[in-house]
Amino acid sequence: MPTLRAEPMTSKPARADVITCALEIGLPTDLDRLAEAGDPARGFLRRAWYAAETRQGLCTLLARRRDGTPVIAIPTRPIGPSILRARSVTASYWPFRSFPMASDATEAEVAALLGCPIVQRAIGPALRIGPVYADDPGLQRVVSVAPALGWSVLTRELGTTYLQDIGAQSTQDTWPGKSQTRKLKAYERKLHEVHGELRLRVVTGSDWSDQVWRDLAEIETQSWVGTQTDHSGAKFINRDNLRHWQTAVTDPVIASQLRAMILYASDRPIAFSFDLEAGDVMYGIASSYAEDMARFSPGKIITIHLITQAIERGVRTIDWGSGDTGYKRALGATAGPQIIDIMMVRGHLLAAAIKPRWEMTRQSASLALAEGLAASLGELTKASAVRLEHVLFPGLALTAAAAAMSE
Repeated sequence: MPTLRAEPMTSKPARADVITCALEIGLPTDLDRLAEAGDPARGFLRRAWYAAETRQGLCTLLARRRDGTPVIAIPTRPIGPSILRARSVTASYWPFRSFPMASDATEAEVAALLGCPIVQRAIGPALRIGPVYADDPGLQRVVSVAPALGWSVLTRELGTTYLQDIGAQSTQDTWPGKSQTRKLKAYERKLHEVHGELRLRVVTGSDWSDQVWRDLAEIETQSWVGTQTDHSGAKFINRDNLRHWQTAVTDPVIASQLRAMILYASDRPIAFSFDLEAGDVMYGIASSYAEDMARFSPGKIITIHLITQAIERGVRTIDWGSGDTGYKRALGATAGPQIIDIMMVRGHLLAAAIKPRWEMTRQSASLALAEGLAASLGELTKASAVRLEHVLFPGLALTAAAAAMSE
């Protein structure tokens, strides 16, 4: 499928009113600089966070102030029919398909980037941002200025994340509490009696190794994810998803932010929690345990230790993500921000055609864009003497099919 071939614009960048904007092939070092200077809770949005993307056409929309200081960097890839030239913010792991932005970025600077001719040519009439949290600072600033620049912002909701205020629980001395402590001792005693010596290992920083990834994959293979799903959401037995984490830890900063707590029984890995710590927030990415160990509650053993150690390190909030609200509420978590998927579209006709396909379904972005484009072209040609679909639609159908299959 044809892809957008962006050319570096650093030699003669286009000047906006308040910033210098450019389109750069690949992932510039400005991503790291912005991640370090931006919101600490999004400090992992560095080059290595995006580097596992293997599809062609990866390029970054970049805004710098006139003194050369980067202010916004948006890594993107092609999406949907090539005829449309739409793009999507890239990143292998959702719901963090976001981008770094300086904490003091102004609406004028964001508007200047979106209005820059280089950027508008690069992203065409549609830009997808997400899945991402509704309170994501970069998303909020982009969405706040987009309508005034002629963009329609289409939103679909994908779930609610749950937050546990362990800072407050620690201050109030309600964690782990006598009940949790008794349960932990009972769980560990029963597991030890049947399966031998227990060992809890924490992996972070320079500890990541092939053996660690194998241990995590072994647990996941024996969990409900490995036995009852198609593995599309698996973190370690799905090779594409595993590549994201293995690439991410090549950056020492992200390697130190990622943590795996692994429970072993007689040296057999039986449960894990895989998390990301940024600022005083810990994001729960995945947890699993071997199904044959379920009656010994290895997941609960891991969780109690995880929270206790997080409090000791100064973590204030654990973000448990969406789904499985029962056990999260039992831990004291409450509903947090929505997880949303944004499609920004220029042109009222195209936006109206894409809107129901985007907001009211869970279909892929490529398919929504392809069907929306076909519908808008049909509207345009209804009153025309020359039926453009005779020329465009056959090629469009092939392109859309290929795009949908690769989504």
